[in-house]
Amino acid sequence: MIRKYENNKKLGFTLFEVVVTMGIVAIFIAACSNVFTAQHKNRTATPPHGRVECYWTNTGKLNQRTYYENVLAGDVDRTADGKCIFTPTRDVSYVIVSAVGGGGKGGATLGGSAGEFLNMFLPSTTHHLELIPGKGAVVGGDDAERTVVNDIGQDGHDNPKSILRVAPGANDIYSTSTGSVALGDCAVTFNQFSCGLSDYCEALNDVRKIRLHRCTSNTNPGDNPYEYFDDNVYIDYTTANGEDGILDNVDTNDPNFADGLIMYDKQLDTTNMCGGYGYNRDYAITVKVMGNTTENQDVSDMVGYIEALHIVGGIKDLTIGAGNGGAKNGNGGNGAVIVVW
Repeated sequence: MIRKYENNKKLGFTLFEVVVTMGIVAIFIAACSNVFTAQHKNRTATPPHGRVECYWTNTGKLNQRTYYENVLAGDVDRTADGKCIFTPTRDVSYVIVSAVGGGGKGGATLGGSAGEFLNMFLPSTTHHLELIPGKGAVVGGDDAERTVVNDIGQDGHDNPKSILRVAPGANDIYSTSTGSVALGDCAVTFNQFSCGLSDYCEALNDVRKIRLHRCTSNTNPGDNPYEYFDDNVYIDYTTANGEDGILDNVDTNDPNFADGLIMYDKQLDTTNMCGGYGYNRDYAITVKVMGNTTENQDVSDMVGYIEALHIVGGIKDLTIGAGNGGAKNGNGGNGAVIVVW
C-alpha cells in the first residue's frame, strides 16, 4: 500500500511547479497585451476612404463636394475663387488624382471631341492641391478650357507647381480650315523600298505635317536609313506644287474614318521614269484621328471612371457628362477633377 501511494505521488505537480508555470503564463500575457492594444489602435486610427469632386455645373457654379465612405460630408461653392482646394486627410496611404479637360463644341458638320483624361497616383501626400477644372466650349461662345491641378505645399501657401495639365477637346474636329483636326498614332503600312529596318512616322500637328522616317531610292547600303526622312506630307491642305494633303480627299462617310482611322497612299507617276503605265505606290500610311468623327456626342473617359467609382447617375448637376464633346451644334461638357484616397 505504501508503494502504491508513492507511485501516484510521482504523477502530480508540486506547488512550486504550479507557481512557476503560472508566472510564465502571466509574463507572456503581459508582453502580448501591448501588441494587441497597438493593433486595435491602428485599426481605429485608419482614416476613412473618401473623395473630392470639383467641377463647374451647368448653371455656372463651381462645386466642391466631399464624401467619406460615399456619404456626403461637405458641399462648398467655390465660384468666387475659381478653384477648389484639397486638404489631405492625416495619415492617408495614397491619393489618386483624375482630371478631364473641357469638351469641344459641335459644329455644323460633326461633333466636338472630348477633353483629355489623365490621372496620377501619389503614394502619400501632406501637400494641399489646387484644382482648376476647365469649362466646356459653348456654341456661339468661348472654346473649351484646359484643366489644371497644382501642388501648393504643406500649408497651402506655396507657389503653385503644376502636376497635371489636361488638354481641352477640339471643336467640330473635321474642320480643316481652322486646323482643329489632330492626328495621333501613325504607322507605315507599305514602302516601295526596304532597308531591313522598320519604317515609322510621326504626326507633327504644330506644323500640320506628317514626318516619315523611311528608306528611299537613294538609300545606299551601310547608310542609316533613318537619316532619310520626308517631312513634306501635309495634313489638311493642298501644297503649292499641287500635292494633296492627307485630309483633302477624305470621305467622312467611310467606316474607317468613323472609327478615327485614315488610310493614305502616296503615289508617284513613273510613266516617264520607267517607261511603264499608270502609277506606282511609293508608300502608304495609316493615321489615327484624335477626336470626334461623327455627329454624335463624344464620350470622355472620365464618364467611365465615374461609373467605376459607383457614383450613381454621374456627378450631381451635370446634364452633359464631364469632359464630353458636344454633339453636332451642341455644347461641350465642363471639365472636372476627382481626388480619391
